Amino acid sequence: MKNILILTTCFSIIFTHAMEQPDKFSIVLYGTTIDVSTKFLSNIVNIDLFVAGSHEQESLCSSTIINYPPGTISYQENIYWENKDHESNYRDNTWEFFGYENQSKKAQKNIISQPGRVRVITEPCITLKGWYNNLATNTLIPIPKYEISRFDTHQNMWVPKTFNGDQAITEACQDLILCYEKVLEQGIYIQSKSIAIPTLGADVGFPRDKAAPIALNTITHFLMHHPYAYQCIKLWVKNRSEFVAYTTFLTNYWQRPTLLYCTHKDENHFLYGVPGDIIGYILLLIHLEQD
Repeated sequence: MKNILILTTCFSIIFTHAMEQPDKFSIVLYGTTIDVSTKFLSNIVNIDLFVAGSHEQESLCSSTIINYPPGTISYQENIYWENKDHESNYRDNTWEFFGYENQSKKAQKNIISQPGRVRVITEPCITLKGWYNNLATNTLIPIPKYEISRFDTHQNMWVPKTFNGDQAITEACQDLILCYEKVLEQGIYIQSKSIAIPTLGADVGFPRDKAAPIALNTITHFLMHHPYAYQCIKLWVKNRSEFVAYTTFLTNYWQRPTLLYCTHKDENHFLYGVPGDIIGYILLLIHLEQD
């Protein structure tokens, strides 16, 4: 029941960081400290395992994009990232499709050597199929395209698949969930105590407004079933809208359980005196319902 006791201190941590350090946020969930930051370098200090998207890394180092099945994990000695820490609002609230013709990004990039500590995972990469004209609004609407490999049980082999429009986003969302599950399990397998994860897919065409809730839903669901799995999970976001989305989600995540905990301690409330194990079970049901 340690997670119940943590509830009394979570919100003091949240609001202190929100007011004093607008680019950093921290909260404890299920025995794990979750740090959100817009600063890349602060996310790799004292970290056992760093995660990166393979498509993003390949584009930054100008290598050929290899379309492995979603969730494929490989090793990498270096970390490449765009030098944009000083521009936390760049690409804010935008959806940029990934273009294979412009694999090498123009932004200044940096390299940090992290032998044995980097795992790259094949994240969803969404490109632009074309446009259609919305006659009601007389505007051009982009049509996303998602090209991946799927295992065909009839042929007993991986085969290329292409999804367009809404189905492209639906398929990519499922694969993004798989990516977060895989990297979190990878950290436990190698007994990592701390892990740094960027917003996977957001720099290679995945809609940013959908990437944040998928990341946090998957991470909190994982921690709920694996309490104290990590000492710290550091989440690196690249713009202000993502930062707000992350911090708002994490703040609201504990709002209902915290109110329940407070009423449990109120001598005048009918829940007063209910055993802590029962309250913990109610909290678990609340989160299962939210998921």
